[in-house]
Amino acid sequence: MVALLIGSGKPYAGAQLLPPPPDVVVFSPSQNVSQTPGSSADGYYYRVAVDVSGNINIVWLDDTPGYEAVFFSRSSDRGRTFSTAQNISNDPSGATPPEIAVDSCGSVYVVWTNGSDIAFLTRSDDGGSTFSRPMTISTNVRNSPQIAIDMNRHVYVGWEDDGFFRTAFFSQSSDAGDTFSAPVNISGPSSFGGTPLIAVDSGGNIDLFWQGGFQAFNIYFSRSIDGGATFSAGVRVSNTSDGAIPFNVALDPNNNIYVVYNTVPFGNVYLARSTDQGATFTNTNVSNSPTLSGSYTSPGNAHIAIDSSGNLDIVWQSTRGIYVTRSTDQGTTLSSSVAVASSSTVSNYDPRIALGCAGEINLVWTRASSYTSSSTYDVFFSRSTDDAATFSAPQKLSNSTGISRPFPSIALDSCGHIDIAWMDSSPGNIDIFFTQGVTARSLVGCIAQAASSQ
Repeated sequence: MVALLIGSGKPYAGAQLLPPPPDVVVFSPSQNVSQTPGSSADGYYYRVAVDVSGNINIVWLDDTPGYEAVFFSRSSDRGRTFSTAQNISNDPSGATPPEIAVDSCGSVYVVWTNGSDIAFLTRSDDGGSTFSRPMTISTNVRNSPQIAIDMNRHVYVGWEDDGFFRTAFFSQSSDAGDTFSAPVNISGPSSFGGTPLIAVDSGGNIDLFWQGGFQAFNIYFSRSIDGGATFSAGVRVSNTSDGAIPFNVALDPNNNIYVVYNTVPFGNVYLARSTDQGATFTNTNVSNSPTLSGSYTSPGNAHIAIDSSGNLDIVWQSTRGIYVTRSTDQGTTLSSSVAVASSSTVSNYDPRIALGCAGEINLVWTRASSYTSSSTYDVFFSRSTDDAATFSAPQKLSNSTGISRPFPSIALDSCGHIDIAWMDSSPGNIDIFFTQGVTARSLVGCIAQAASSQ
């Protein structure tokens, strides 16, 4: 019998081990990725991008140089080791939290804004060993830009202008980020626009969502069918009298458009969907929660994921718990919400979701040790293999005594391994930590990939 070395995806001879059940997740020991003397993820911010080969790329904001800088680290062995953290912004004027994306060739793109409100992009074509000289995308940029890349290596960037009306702008590159088009004002001349969320469908159409308005902020949508040269007039998506905050956008295999948002200050989580390329949207109250106040968490922080069959799953936090609902009919109907984690004595926050190729629903979130100001925080994981009917018992992944929320992230690589990162202040300052979960199914997938590439 040939056994598998957990975490490597490689067989080794001589061992006589029984394989675990196909859906049991085994996590590697957590490791400190950043290991810098300063505060990593300064401002509680980092990002992870996994490429088609399973390489794991992480960027964060770090004050080790004496100013806030964009740092980068990479694992090319599926998370067993990471490269030494490197400062890729190297700008004493500072930086906003970065965004990262990888293209179909494995090139890594990072965007941020410096202390002079200039938005930059840098690219690495050699696995993060070196990065190009940062190029200017635009000036007078507020906060951090958003980035998306299509299969043809076209790069799309959206941002919020730092002028009085803080309008939403967009630019694109058709040469892998070497040059960018003139910025296009998406939200109009006199409406607070916010930084747009970007989604690109299989036909190359560009879908943008942003938060706009003057008193009650709402969600708006615009689309380009000509590669970003022009955009349709903004369509109001949210239909509530309360303010609305967009959290996550997704497209299904038929290019139907979905966005989840929550109303504020004490509202609900909503799903807005369009089956006519964004001409119209329908809105569904996902959380159906009564108005909450005081020590309870209002529904929010929602995220959506869609599998290859078009099934969509939504996760959110509310009343100290983590909840999930599923739709198998393009959002027309939603299942009754399932409480994955709920407690009257501790709080659960910051859920994130990733779907496996066999329909598994993988969740991570933050749990507080108590509902007090002295609470410590840890990262928990749970999954469903029966279409959200049931979830596994929450599994603690971190060993924290830190007082900072971990804000975990989750992604699946092409084998189906589960990559999870978070922030932890236990070392005495904030660092980035990582673990990878594997199953018998994902290990077999890795072996099949390796065999097909030979």
